[in-house]
Amino acid sequence: MNQSFKTDVKKYRSHRDYFNRIAPQWNSIVSPEPRLMDYMMNFGVREGDRILDIGAGTGRLTDYLKLLVGSTGLVIAEDISDEMLKIARNTVHKNKNCDWVCADACLLPFKESFVNKVICYSVFPHLPQPVQALREFYRVLEKTGKILVLHSCCSRKLNQIHANIDSVVCYDRLPVSRDLKKMLNRTGFSEIKTVENPGIYWVEAVKA
Repeated sequence: MNQSFKTDVKKYRSHRDYFNRIAPQWNSIVSPEPRLMDYMMNFGVREGDRILDIGAGTGRLTDYLKLLVGSTGLVIAEDISDEMLKIARNTVHKNKNCDWVCADACLLPFKESFVNKVICYSVFPHLPQPVQALREFYRVLEKTGKILVLHSCCSRKLNQIHANIDSVVCYDRLPVSRDLKKMLNRTGFSEIKTVENPGIYWVEAVKA
């Protein structure tokens, strides 16, 4: 584990408490995304991959990833909310290629070059210190490993949604894709591809 960084404990705890509290209602609050399987295939998820599913929540993406990586792969479902992960463990299709880890994305309990893909689906605005999180993703990715930051709408629309929620997430903001590209460049990533329009936010990059 990288011990050289101290996370924003206050923000971490407030977000953990918030997501723990709404975990039982989460699947009824959030609309399903029917394009997830296609997105993962387009990103290049394949059998045998070792994938870190950041902010896995109740396992909406995890379920698809487990199918794609197969019995020779591994999906690590990470979230700050232990209540979310409890629901995921009870609902995701059972097999042996998934681990559940309650942790801070800014201080991951994994060794360097541990995975070959990191996916942040509908979670990036909630990371307490996004630049530090990107450094951690870079650290745990193997050489030429890939990261994907994905949302089902553009940053402008998502930020408006957050601003209207009466909770700690009202201040959580998704940077426009060009700004996230700059953050990725500063962290050491390359081959950055961005797509942002009202229906999708897609930023992927490769560990140089």
